[in-house]
Amino acid sequence: MGSGASVEKDAKKVWSVETSKEENGIPKVPSIKISLPDHREHDTILSPVPSYITPRKQENTDRSGHTDDNISVESMEAEDYNKEEQEEVLPNAVPFKPPNLKRNQLVPDINMFATIDVYALSAPKLVTRSPEDLAYHLSKPAKNDLDKIRAFYIWITNNISYDTQSFFSGRIPNRDGAQVLQDRRGVCDHYSQLFSEMCRSAEIPCVRINGFAKGYGYNPDVLYTLKNRTTHSWNLVQIEKNWWPIDCTWGSGHVNSNKQFECFYQEFFFLPDPDRFILSHFPKKDKAIIVNEKYQLLPKPISIDEFNKMAKIEPGALFHGIKLSHSKYLFKVVKNGDITLRAPPDTVRDIACHLREKKTKKSVDNFVMCEKVDSETFTIHVRPASETRFILEIYALPWQANTPSFDLVAEFCIRCDEVGADTYPYPNRFGVWGAKPEIVEYGFMEDTFDHTSFESNDGNLSLSLNLCSEVITLMQLRSAESSRDMEEYVFCSYTASAMKINARLPHVGYYELNLFAQKPGDVEGKFDCIGHFLVRCTKEAENCLPFPIYYPGAADFNCMLMEPMYRFLPSDKEIKFRLVSSALKEVVIESSPMSKINNNTWEGSLFTGDSEPVVRIYGSDGHSGSQFQCLYEFKVVT
Repeated sequence: MGSGASVEKDAKKVWSVETSKEENGIPKVPSIKISLPDHREHDTILSPVPSYITPRKQENTDRSGHTDDNISVESMEAEDYNKEEQEEVLPNAVPFKPPNLKRNQLVPDINMFATIDVYALSAPKLVTRSPEDLAYHLSKPAKNDLDKIRAFYIWITNNISYDTQSFFSGRIPNRDGAQVLQDRRGVCDHYSQLFSEMCRSAEIPCVRINGFAKGYGYNPDVLYTLKNRTTHSWNLVQIEKNWWPIDCTWGSGHVNSNKQFECFYQEFFFLPDPDRFILSHFPKKDKAIIVNEKYQLLPKPISIDEFNKMAKIEPGALFHGIKLSHSKYLFKVVKNGDITLRAPPDTVRDIACHLREKKTKKSVDNFVMCEKVDSETFTIHVRPASETRFILEIYALPWQANTPSFDLVAEFCIRCDEVGADTYPYPNRFGVWGAKPEIVEYGFMEDTFDHTSFESNDGNLSLSLNLCSEVITLMQLRSAESSRDMEEYVFCSYTASAMKINARLPHVGYYELNLFAQKPGDVEGKFDCIGHFLVRCTKEAENCLPFPIYYPGAADFNCMLMEPMYRFLPSDKEIKFRLVSSALKEVVIESSPMSKINNNTWEGSLFTGDSEPVVRIYGSDGHSGSQFQCLYEFKVVT
C-alpha cells in the first residue's frame, strides 16, 4: 500500500459488515485502541459509521516475503494511464473543475443513504460474478447517480480487503474488476479499477487517478517530486455535472504497524471536499503540470512542493472538519510556540498531545500542554527543553464518543532553535487543562470554565470558584517534578455561594491542581475528577508549612477558617482559633466551647501544653438529633 493506505498506530480491532438498526437515529461509533510510545493506551475514533456497518471477522493474510515498509509499488506510472482517460470518461462528462457546492450540501445527512446502504450490504454472492452484474444489482433501488455511487462505495469498502501479501512481497498481480471480485482483495489500483468498471457499466463518468498520498509508509523527510513513481490510486467521479474525489482503498480500512490490514469503514473518503482531500492526496496523472492541476478540483491548485510541506493531517481531522493554525509540517519554535486547533461546534470535546524527540524517540510530554479557549478553539503550547527536532502528535476526543476515545488528527515536526531560560516541565496530562464540561452537574457555576491556569509570584495561591448548590469536594496538588500527593499544601474553605482554594507552593515550577467532587444524589459517595488546573510558581513561598486538615463537615456547614492557618501548633502556647460559618450553632475546640462574637464568626483559644497531640474543632447545626462533626484537625509539636 506504500503511502497509499491510511494507517492508525498499533490498531488492535477490526470491523465487518452486517445489517442492524440504528439507535436513536445516531450513527454508532466504533473505536480501536492505540498504544502510544510511552506505553499508555488510549482509544481512537476514526469516523462515525452508520449503525448497519458492524464488526466482521478479519481475513487471514500471509505476510511472508514482504520487503521494506516504504515501498511504493502499487501504482503504474502516470503516463500509463494517458491512453485510458478517453476510455474511462463517457461522452456526457463535463470538464474537470471545482464542484459548485460543498460535500455537506451534496450529502446533508448520512442517514439519507440508509436504505441504499442496507441494500448494498445484503447483496448476494450470485450478483458478484462481474462488475457489470454487481453494478446492475446495486443500482436497482437507486433514484439517481449519487445513490448508485453510494451503493458501489459501500459494497467495495465493506467487501474488498487490502492485499498485504502481494504488496509487501512486491509481486502485485494484474487484476481486472472481475478478478478483484473473485479474490475479494487487491491493492489500490485494483480498488480504483473495480470502482471505475462499475461506474462505466452504470454510465457514470469516472476516471482513475494516480498520485502521491500521505498514508502507510509515508516519510515527511523524503520529499515527493513529479519524477517519482506514484504511490497511490483513487478515482474522480461525476455527479450532476460536478466532479468529486473518492477513495475506496482508504474507505475500506488501513494497514497497522504489524503490516496487517484492518477492515475499518471510513465515511470521509466518500466524496470529500477537494480542499480537504488535497491534504493527503496529490494527483499525478500526466507529466504535464498543468494537466495534473485540474485533477485537484481546486480554484487555486497547489504545487508538489506545497504538498510536501503540508502537515500530516489524519482522516479523523478531515472528517470532523478540524482546522489547524499551521498548515506546514515543519513548525519552527524559538523558546516556545503555539498551535491553534478549531473545530465546528459540538464536534471536539477534548484534545491531547504526545511529544517525542525525533532522533531518540524519547517521550517529552512534559513540555507540551493543551487548553480550551472556547467551545470551538483549543491552543497547544510547546516549550521544548532542548535545541533539536521533535515529533508532535495531536489527538482529539469527539463529542459523540461514549468512552474516552481519542483520534489521532495531525502530526508536526517541531524544530527548536532556542530554549527559553525558564523552561520548567509541565505536569503530565493527556488532555486539556481546566474544568470538565460536566462540572455544572456537581454544583459549580458555568464561569468555572474561565479558569484554566493560574500564576503565583510569591508561592501563595488563592482562588475562588462560584457555586450554584452545596458541594462535597476534595483537592489534590502535585508538582510536575514529583508524583507525590501534596495534600498538606492545599486548603479549602466554603461559603454558601463559593469555594475558596488556598495553596502553598514550596518550589518554583509547575503544579497540577485537581478538583474532585461528589455528584448530588450519589449514594455510593464516589468522587469524580471534574477539573485539572495548571499552576505556575515563579517564586517559592516563605514559611511554606502545611495547612490544617479539613474534613467534609467544613463544607457541610460552609466553614471558612481564619486562624490558625498552619497544621502544626507549638507546644505550651495559648493559640487563638477563629472561623466563620452561618450554619453552625455550636462549636468546640476539643471539649472547650468557642464563642460566637457576631452573626457568623466564632472565636476560642486553647493552651497547647494541656492538650493532646492532636487538636480538633467540632461543630453542630443544633438540629434535633444532630451530632457534632469534625471540621479541622491540628497537631501539637514540641
